[in-house]
Amino acid sequence: MKALVILVCSLLLFPMVSAQEVQTQGINPDSLFYGFDLFFEKVQLAFANEQSKINLQLKFAEERIDEFEQMAKKQNEIAWRKALVERERIRNEIGQMVDDLEDNQEDNALKEEVKSRLELQTKKMEMIGESLSSQIRNELSLEIKNNDVLKEKTNAI
Repeated sequence: MKALVILVCSLLLFPMVSAQEVQTQGINPDSLFYGFDLFFEKVQLAFANEQSKINLQLKFAEERIDEFEQMAKKQNEIAWRKALVERERIRNEIGQMVDDLEDNQEDNALKEEVKSRLELQTKKMEMIGESLSSQIRNELSLEIKNNDVLKEKTNAI
């Protein structure tokens, strides 16, 4: 019972604190509430149809790029690594969802959209990398290479 009361109080307080954080920069990997942010993303995905899931995952991947950039600028290595790991996880899920799509006109259009958005994300990562330290640039170049592999996989479909 005590745990339930604590949970309910936490959930009631979370929107107030997170709303304040969202107004400034959003919930970043250096926030105590980052786990909640990822949890609520998973809840959104659970209630979405397949096409919406792909679009949500692309949006979440873009958020991870923004988080990476912010944390890299703060030189918070643990936090920027979290953002990269999460983006990698999301990108792998996107690749699996694209693999599962049918070969019809609607799904082919979605595949093209995914390909285009992944290319934009890669370009953004490259631009971010140009302004960062060599250690972070090396990590980022590995991330970009992995994205190229996913792009080739998407092209093969």
